[in-house]
Amino acid sequence: MNKKAIRILLIEDNANDVKLLSIELRRYFEITLVNVDDREGYLRELEIFDPTIVISDYNLPTFNGMEALEIRNRLYPLLPFVLVTGSLNEEIAVEVMKSGADDYVIKENLQRLYPSIEQAIERKQILKDKLRSERLLKEAEQRFRTLFMNTVIGLYRTTPEGKIIMANPALINLLGYNSFEELSKVNLETDVVAKDYPRDLFKETIEKNGEVIGFESEWRKHNGEKIFTRENARSVRDESGKILYYEGAVEDITAKKTIEEKLIEAKEKAEEMNRIKSNFFANMSHELRTPLIAILGFSEILLDSVNDNKDSKLMLENINYGGRRLLNTLEMILNIANLSNMRDDIRLNKTNIIPIIHNVYKTFVPKAEDANLQFSIASEKEEIICYIDPERLKNIIFNLLDNAIKYTEKGFVKVEIKKDNEHATIKITDSGIGIPEKKKEVIWEEFRQASEGYGRNYEGTGLGLSITKRLVELMGGLIELNDAEGGGSEFSVQFPIASFTNN
Repeated sequence: MNKKAIRILLIEDNANDVKLLSIELRRYFEITLVNVDDREGYLRELEIFDPTIVISDYNLPTFNGMEALEIRNRLYPLLPFVLVTGSLNEEIAVEVMKSGADDYVIKENLQRLYPSIEQAIERKQILKDKLRSERLLKEAEQRFRTLFMNTVIGLYRTTPEGKIIMANPALINLLGYNSFEELSKVNLETDVVAKDYPRDLFKETIEKNGEVIGFESEWRKHNGEKIFTRENARSVRDESGKILYYEGAVEDITAKKTIEEKLIEAKEKAEEMNRIKSNFFANMSHELRTPLIAILGFSEILLDSVNDNKDSKLMLENINYGGRRLLNTLEMILNIANLSNMRDDIRLNKTNIIPIIHNVYKTFVPKAEDANLQFSIASEKEEIICYIDPERLKNIIFNLLDNAIKYTEKGFVKVEIKKDNEHATIKITDSGIGIPEKKKEVIWEEFRQASEGYGRNYEGTGLGLSITKRLVELMGGLIELNDAEGGGSEFSVQFPIASFTNN
C-alpha cells in the first residue's frame, strides 16, 4: 500500500520519545521529520520546513505545548496541531482543545496517533477549502458589485409581479430617478413598461424558456418621456421550480428605433416617388411617342409622293431623321428611368449567344457600308451557351455597335466572340476616335460622353453605355473598356458560361 507522504515538525526534548514516535509514524506514513526543542528552533522551522502537521510535547525545559499552540494560532492558524504528552489532566486537556489544538494523544496510547493525525489533517483541509470558497465567493461578489455599479447597461432584479428588488445606477439614471429608494416605489410591470406593450409575452417566453433575448418594448421614464428598450432577462427559481425573481439587462435603443423609423419612412417615400416617376414616364411615353410615330408615318408617306420635288424631299427627310433621333432619345430616357426596376424585368434563360449577336450584326451591315468601313464578325464556336436574357443581350450589342460605327470615320469595326472554360467574351473593336484616359470612367455615367457640350462633334444622349453597363451587370456579366491596338477603342463583355452559373 502506498503511504501518504507528510512533513512533521516534532517538538520534543526526549531522544527516546523522538525515536518511539518516529517508529510509530513510519508505520502509516512516508515521513520527513524535523525535531526541535525550543522556541527559536520552532519559529525557524515553521518558516523554513513548511510542515504538514505539528506534533508537540506538553512539557519542555524552556518551552511548552501551550506556547507552541499559541504561536501556531497566531502565525499559521490552518496548520494541524496535535499534542502528545505523557500525562494530561482533564482541565488541561479541555484548555488545550479550547485553545485550538486538533487533538491530544497520551504517549501510553500511541495507537491513537495515526487516526488523530489523519483527522487533524482532514479537518484543516476542509477548513482551508471552506475559507478558499468563501474568499472566491467574496471576490466574485465584489467583481459582480463592481460590474453592477459601473456598467453602462441597466441591470435589475424584480419579482414576477414587477416589484423592483435591485437596480444599478445605469438603470436608475436611464429611467430618470434620483435614487434606488425612489425607483423601488414604482412597479416595473405596471408603472414603467408602456401599456401598449403588455408584459404577457415577456412572461410567457421566460416561463417557457427560462430566458428572453432581445425583447423590445417601450418604457416610461420618471418624467413621462417614452423610450424604446431592448431587454435580456432570465428567471431564477427555487428547488420546486417556482420563479423567485427575474434578473435582466436593459439597453436604451431609442436612437436606433428613431433611425429605423426614418429609414422606413424614407423607403416608403422613395417607393412612392418611384411609383409616381413610373407613372409619369409611362404617360410621357404615351404622350410623346404617339405624335412622334404619326410624324414619322406621315413623313414617310409624303416622301413617297414627292419624288420630283427635291427641296420638299430634303425637308421631309430632315423631318423624318429628326423624328427618329427624337424617338431614339425618348427610348433611351425611358430605359434609364426604368433601370431601378429593370432587375425584375430580366429573364435569364439558357441561350446560345452566337445567333443573337449575328442577327444584330446583320442589321448594321448597311450602315457600315454607307460609312465605307470594314465590318466583320468572327466566332471560335458555333454554339456558346450562357444564362442571359436574349432581348437584353440584343440591346447590349446594338448599343455597342451603334457607338462603334458612329465614332469611327474610317477604318474598321469588328466583332469577336470567344470562349474559355468559364466565360464567353464578346469584343467589339474599332479604329475610331478612341476615348481619352481621363474620360474612361465618365462614359459609364448617365448623360456623359467623351465629347461633351454644345460644340461636340457627335450626336447622342450619353445614355447608351450607362444602360449597357447596367444590363451587363444585371445578367452577372462584366464590361471593360480597353485601348485598341493602333488607336480606337475595344469594349469587352464577359458572361459566365452555363456550366459555371446557376439559373
